[in-house]
Amino acid sequence: MSASSKTERAKLADIARRYCEDELRARGQVFAMFFGMTPGGGTVTVPIGGFMENADTKEMGALVIRRFARTAGVIAAAFVSEVWHAVVPIREYSNQMPMPSGRPDRVESVWIAVEDQAGTQSTFFAIVRDESGVRMGEERADMAGSMPNRFSVFKHRGGVENGPDLPA
Repeated sequence: MSASSKTERAKLADIARRYCEDELRARGQVFAMFFGMTPGGGTVTVPIGGFMENADTKEMGALVIRRFARTAGVIAAAFVSEVWHAVVPIREYSNQMPMPSGRPDRVESVWIAVEDQAGTQSTFFAIVRDESGVRMGEERADMAGSMPNRFSVFKHRGGVENGPDLPA
């Protein structure tokens, strides 16, 4: 990975983290958001919380984001959302396991996934709700290669994996 790629991803991760911290402090929740970085180093944002209702609306949102990213010439992207998170040791993992939302050991978290042509990086942070308010807590997991495929910008250029882009 090039130094500029690391710098772009780090900048977007910082923007996404600050957004999450501000939203939790102000509203007690994080509205799903897409952040893109353009070749000149500028950033663009697309609120996608309205697309998170169900599988059909998520797919519609993914189409909009892929088209937007292509049109804007996005060179790096970040996806932010509240999620239920459960850490499972790899030796215990099974496709038959319930989704994290159905697990008793789940943790309410913020997911920040950053990607560019060189790869992806996801980080989960616990959401802490106590008498002092709502805030991002400790980092729960930091994983390379984990971007929500539906919202991946770079895996979709050329219409691969989860479906085509919107027509030009």
